[in-house]
Amino acid sequence: ALAAFNRAISIDANFHMAYNNRGATLLEKGSIDDAMKDFEKALLINPKYAPAASNLAGVYFQKKEDAKAVEFATRAIAMDPNYAAAYAARGLATASTMWEGPLQEAPAKLEAAYGFVKRAVELNPDSAQALSLYATIVYARYNWIESQQVHIKALSLLTDRATLAQYGN
Repeated sequence: ALAAFNRAISIDANFHMAYNNRGATLLEKGSIDDAMKDFEKALLINPKYAPAASNLAGVYFQKKEDAKAVEFATRAIAMDPNYAAAYAARGLATASTMWEGPLQEAPAKLEAAYGFVKRAVELNPDSAQALSLYATIVYARYNWIESQQVHIKALSLLTDRATLAQYGN
């Protein structure tokens, strides 16, 4: 896939989707900094391309830069209010900030994360990633039975063993 995206970029240096997709491929391979450059380039070419902003949110989350993750996920939602992955990224980034700041703010952050991830699942009920994140947040809200049911659904959507192994089975 990487070779195909490189070829597409060599043919059209302004093909923002090729940069975004190459970035996603690089991210899967663990090349976080190179992926980040590609997502940034995609946004430079097309500043309203929600998938690149959402992917940048994921990169910042992995780098433990939660404020930037929230910023880019929020931008992605503003760019495309129907883009499920942006809501999942925003929920994940919000949940990761739960224990920052005063302890009494944690429940409100959990509820905000729940709202974002619930919206991601509403927009894309067949996203194993969104469902798994939703199940985790539902678990944190002490709804263990629903959490287990949602995790089972998420796992049933995964067909390749490598991805399934990533989720713990």
